[in-house]
Amino acid sequence: METDKVPGSELRIAVGQVFHEGNSFNLRLTERVDFSVLKGDEIVSASSGEGTSLAGILAELTAPELKVCPTIAAFTSPGGPVRHSVWEELRNDMVERIVSASPHVVLLDLHGAMITTECGDPEGELLETLRQRLGNDVIIGASLDLHAHVTDKMCRNANALVACKNNPHDDYFEAGQKVARICLDACRRNARLTLSLARIPMILYGNDETSHGPLLDINRVARALEVRSVLDVSIFNVQAFLDVPGIAQVVTVLTEDDAPSGRVACSNIASLLLERAPEFRTDHLPIAELWSRLEKRGSRLPFAVSDFGDRVLGGSAGDGTQILRETLKRPHVKAAIPVTDPEAVSRLADEDVGARVKISVGGAFCDDDPADLDAVIEKHHPGTFTLTGQWRRGEVADHGRTVVLKVQAAYVIVTERPAYSQDANFFESLGLDISTLDFVVCKSGFHFKLSFEDKATSLVLGTAGVTDYDPARTDLKRPRIWPEVQEPPTASMVELLSFDAEVPRN
Repeated sequence: METDKVPGSELRIAVGQVFHEGNSFNLRLTERVDFSVLKGDEIVSASSGEGTSLAGILAELTAPELKVCPTIAAFTSPGGPVRHSVWEELRNDMVERIVSASPHVVLLDLHGAMITTECGDPEGELLETLRQRLGNDVIIGASLDLHAHVTDKMCRNANALVACKNNPHDDYFEAGQKVARICLDACRRNARLTLSLARIPMILYGNDETSHGPLLDINRVARALEVRSVLDVSIFNVQAFLDVPGIAQVVTVLTEDDAPSGRVACSNIASLLLERAPEFRTDHLPIAELWSRLEKRGSRLPFAVSDFGDRVLGGSAGDGTQILRETLKRPHVKAAIPVTDPEAVSRLADEDVGARVKISVGGAFCDDDPADLDAVIEKHHPGTFTLTGQWRRGEVADHGRTVVLKVQAAYVIVTERPAYSQDANFFESLGLDISTLDFVVCKSGFHFKLSFEDKATSLVLGTAGVTDYDPARTDLKRPRIWPEVQEPPTASMVELLSFDAEVPRN
């Protein structure tokens, strides 16, 4: 496909989003109803004020010579594999809209760790299809989550891949801005972009926040490398719950026509990750520690409690009941605890507020036992609210029909679909005053800390579940890598590659 780019003429920029983080061990498939989908011009108005990469991309497309061509924006929560027919529908719609726009540049907001029931690399497949349909004259760039599974297919077919840099992720917007700036500049100057990659056979499964510890230090080095021809250094700590071939820790370095510098920078960051590998360990608190801390807490702030083994933002179904069942043994504890159970929601849908019900909830998609409740219905809610925390701020979340139950002194929030309980507005939108509670349970391991920073004291509990990474698990189909094998990786095991794609030159 040829484009008619002439210096000073209109540049057509196709933008889109398909955002899903997969978890191979979640039995709940991601269906079409789980996706929020916008099309065409409504994408631009809906993205205004959001903290997404798509909003960051659009913020860079204000110059008068740029014609923005919005395609589709499809977003859903992390979860089990996407039903492949759903992915095909979304992919085909996006590809046809992009091709019809005859763009000079394509800018996408992708997660990078999507999986479907038939494909382990759908984003790579999408980029490959676009490259085949558009040809090498079109620049393709994508912002990715730093937990992406970066594949050779992605790198061969995209000119630029840029990760968010922070965990918890409060910089999606900036990642979108950066990839847009790089690709627009390359298009205007007919510059060649080169993507170098280091692949290390390891998984970082703990101590992987970027505000402290080894990743704080390594990211400082990465930022210092971004000089002259080095445009971006991205460190991808791959999603640990993907059972697909080829997952690994990846470093990418994007340069302007300078593969040697890219490979050197990749090698430098890879060496630091290997050196600090023993520090990436999980050390979370047992559930019993919650009761101990409640007894002796000095602050009047409630606790925001991470249910680490049942993290919706790690791809779980959110139906774990371990903390809930322990809470029910303590009738005077004031708490708010979410649990996903579509069947329970359906059974409760016709019950009036104030009705007393006996019902079992949770455990439908995980190994937990359901929790038996003797409850009073407090509220029915449609299940939509606006995210106000740093993670994807401004987006409207939809966890389906919701019923708030009062059980003893606690509230149990039963949702039709996995809920974004890492956001304080999840609870507040239901009329719950967090300050009056002893704790709220967040199905999140990291991002809840940003939203509850001034509202609660964060506490991470090492519960068992779909998002409790176990290096010794025996049901893996993919090849095992460290720490699933005893010997840590060495420098000789690091794979270094470079990719580039031609752009037109005058």
